[in-house]
Amino acid sequence: MKLLQFAMRFAIALLFGAALIWMVLATSDELPSNISGVARVVDGDSLEVAGENVRIKGIDAPELDQECNANGAAWACGQSAKRALTELIGGDLVQCRVSGRDKYRRYLAICEVQGKDIGKWMVTHGWAISYGDYEFDEAIARRSGFGIWQGEFDTPQNWRQKSQIQGGGFSVFEWLANFL
Repeated sequence: MKLLQFAMRFAIALLFGAALIWMVLATSDELPSNISGVARVVDGDSLEVAGENVRIKGIDAPELDQECNANGAAWACGQSAKRALTELIGGDLVQCRVSGRDKYRRYLAICEVQGKDIGKWMVTHGWAISYGDYEFDEAIARRSGFGIWQGEFDTPQNWRQKSQIQGGGFSVFEWLANFL
């Protein structure tokens, strides 16, 4: 009986140790300097490049479910931002310079396609707002009424906050999926 209890405790300790080691390795802060490959567009400011989740640094695009208003009518600006990014990238190779990670453990990176800065292009064409890096480009888009600037909208950050207050936002399972 004591041998069985010992074996069970040993197995549990071994599993716990393995899980702890996996967590440390999975959350390592070692960053690649570059990621490149064919990209899959997730939304207006997120990509999957070479199997890695990448958040385009310096911009914030409307969320996929977000709507904007123009001429008194709602339109799916989040879907439009994703479509614009998809058309920009096409099937071309994307090159990203990694500078860190965001709170969801995605790589933060400045990415280019055919020599074009993707973040700058998204902001200049009105499909994202500047998040600290592209203020001049945002001013151009705003004055020209491009993309989301053709009408009224909540900033993506404000829209996310309102969605969480109204019962939206991430569930624990979505958080775990983003974390893992």
